[in-house]
Amino acid sequence: MYNFENTFTGVDLIPENDSERLAALKRYDILYTPPEQSFDRIAAMARRLFKVPIALVAMVDADSVFFKANLGMEGTSKVSRGKSLCALAILQDEVTVFDNALNEPCLVANPLVAGEFGLRFYAGAPVFSKEGHRLGTVCIVDHYPREFSENQRQTLQDLSALVSDIMEMRLTDRRAQNTQKELLNIAAHDLKSPLNNIKALAGLLPRVRHDETGHFENMTERIVQASDDMSHLIQDLLTSGQLDADEYTIKPEPTDFSALVRHAVQRQRPKADRKKQRLLTYIQKDVTATVDPVRMSNVIENIVSNAIKYSYEAGKIKIYLERNSKGVELRVCDEGQGFSEQDLTEVFGKFKRLSARPTGGESSTGLGLSIVKQIVAAHGGEICINSEGKDCGCEVVMMLQED
Repeated sequence: MYNFENTFTGVDLIPENDSERLAALKRYDILYTPPEQSFDRIAAMARRLFKVPIALVAMVDADSVFFKANLGMEGTSKVSRGKSLCALAILQDEVTVFDNALNEPCLVANPLVAGEFGLRFYAGAPVFSKEGHRLGTVCIVDHYPREFSENQRQTLQDLSALVSDIMEMRLTDRRAQNTQKELLNIAAHDLKSPLNNIKALAGLLPRVRHDETGHFENMTERIVQASDDMSHLIQDLLTSGQLDADEYTIKPEPTDFSALVRHAVQRQRPKADRKKQRLLTYIQKDVTATVDPVRMSNVIENIVSNAIKYSYEAGKIKIYLERNSKGVELRVCDEGQGFSEQDLTEVFGKFKRLSARPTGGESSTGLGLSIVKQIVAAHGGEICINSEGKDCGCEVVMMLQED
């Protein structure tokens, strides 16, 4: 039990990890938002179960305590953190109970106790974040002293756990909506360019159909490339949506991994040829692995495609495959733009626009490496990216553990 005596007027009210706690609270985007029925119902249940005049769902901000649900103190949306008993309740994991506030030395001078409001009884159960930060409370208040049993404490804790669950679902829903918006924005923006290219080039084809200078072949090739860009974009969007919805499945089977890498690299050669880049392969023979061949082929192509996309014209890209003591290791090394330290902390995030830019006008969804990491993880593998800095090239290492 936390010793509250003589602490309600000093800095001891602030937990040591308060900055991390406040950052966690802000992620839920709940502070100073309008009432919501789900939280109001929790407060109504608390008031009804414990037969008290006041029940609150409170969130403790830096300087104030915000009432997300408020029954019995209508018209008051927040109070100063310095006088709210919820500021005390978030200092411990257990339910905080004051049977009679007048008997508590740390409370007798509190304006809510000594003043007209006349608070006598308080019980508050902390609301936890997923990481264990105490964000606020579900609390009940009475103007008369009362006893609070162990069973009642447990019930109040259960109500606070419900609030935590609702906040998590609310956060998940908000993130899903943001993801959907990002996907729609990407689709609208990135699909427009290849579509316009296809339309413009298709309109020119009749004029150069019988031209012997090679313009016809060049235009048809550019149409195919624009179509491929659209296809890859759409596939990334679909795959990302499946992964988010836990609808993405893998079907592992014994696979000739050496052949898989060779075929994946071969499919990417036309892109490298257009930029006069050299794809150099160092592939150990007869390397096998238990993987989903379709999914893993997509992973390998994505990694090689990225190396091509962000490398300069006439650069070299080296692809190594070997089985070593750790398992099956694939390394793709390029001489391209590399990554800054900040880039490396965000490189596997969704919709991340890093400092590197495609060197040949290629499109990018900001989803590719996020998808790659999730597929590799689904195979029980690991992937990392190494770079010594901008314009120092990049090394992507994928490791699959094999018995």
